[in-house]
Amino acid sequence: MADIGYTSWAFLPEDADPMTGEPTTFNPPMISTLAVDHKTSIVFELATSPTLLNITVECTALTAEQPVDSFFYVLTGTKANQFTRLDHPDWELHYDGIYGLFTTTIQRSAQYLKLHYNQRQNIIVSKIGFSTS
Repeated sequence: MADIGYTSWAFLPEDADPMTGEPTTFNPPMISTLAVDHKTSIVFELATSPTLLNITVECTALTAEQPVDSFFYVLTGTKANQFTRLDHPDWELHYDGIYGLFTTTIQRSAQYLKLHYNQRQNIIVSKIGFSTS
């Protein structure tokens, strides 16, 4: 698998409308540990727009115990404030030591990718990675 980089990322602590919620600032391409709450979003500006994109979200194992069917909603768009929600296979959860790794694969990602968290249980995200097969 080849890693796909992102040029910037942004965090929306309260994203009431994930289809149009727009970040006010973007950060350099190095994400730090984040506490993710109900109805928050993380937006990425991808370096490329691959046909097939694998997404891996690494969380602390203590916060990974939750339903995987709608772990993060995945949205994509050509602008940072116009998104379309993608139908994609359910997230899969695997454990690696003290981390829970949530993975999914999407097709036809545009330049901007938004992960919208709609679960009630808060999580601690330590890393998010993208790759293509």
